Amino acid sequence: MKRVLGGLLAVLAISAAGAGNAQAGSVPFDLAGTAFYQFGTPAGAIGVPASPDTGFVTITNNGTSTFVGNISLTGTANGGPDVNAVFNGVLAPGDSQTFSAGPESSNVGGFNGPFGGPTPQDGLKFEMNGLVLLGVDSQSVDLTIFDKDIHSGVPRTNPFGVTLDNYILQGGDPFGRDNGDAYETTQAPGNFEFVQAAVATPEPTSLTLCGIGVAGLLGYGWRRKGYWGGQNSPWYRWWYQAKPPVT
Repeated sequence: MKRVLGGLLAVLAISAAGAGNAQAGSVPFDLAGTAFYQFGTPAGAIGVPASPDTGFVTITNNGTSTFVGNISLTGTANGGPDVNAVFNGVLAPGDSQTFSAGPESSNVGGFNGPFGGPTPQDGLKFEMNGLVLLGVDSQSVDLTIFDKDIHSGVPRTNPFGVTLDNYILQGGDPFGRDNGDAYETTQAPGNFEFVQAAVATPEPTSLTLCGIGVAGLLGYGWRRKGYWGGQNSPWYRWWYQAKPPVT
């Protein structure tokens, strides 16, 4: 029986390994974002135009699924207009949308946190709330990132002596201070990505093969123990007890 159990475990392991190339159990998506700061406003940007310079976020659908819902760039300012740039609609594969961080996002004392420190602010919040669709499959998503978490990978020391590569949208200072246009508009862009790969689930054929293998192994074990064949078999005893011998 130990051999039978060992064989059973082997069949289960093979079936599980074979499921790796199976059908998707969730909707894959790949939504890539870029945060940057510049003079002027890109064509088609949602929100208040730059006056003269401000931060922007562009989101691009690099995946095969479609996003449907709300996309927003929002923040509560310390000394100027709040930011509330919202898009409601569809972002199909290959589509992009840009959002403005207000008329001059470096001159309002920063966003979503106290001005001047000592605690760094969260910065503007970028969020995608809705559904991702692929064929007949759909999945709810709520994807969020703050300016503090978007990094360029190119650290610089700002005029206040802080070395950093984030807070690009508010001009490159974690406490909302104004670094001046020369610093703000020469920040390297920061990139981020919301991505989910397909999750494999067992195919019906894998489960069927597993069941066949288990049944075969159990049958082999019972036969070895005399349940299916030989004079010890209950089938053998029943047949010859029920049927009188031929004379």
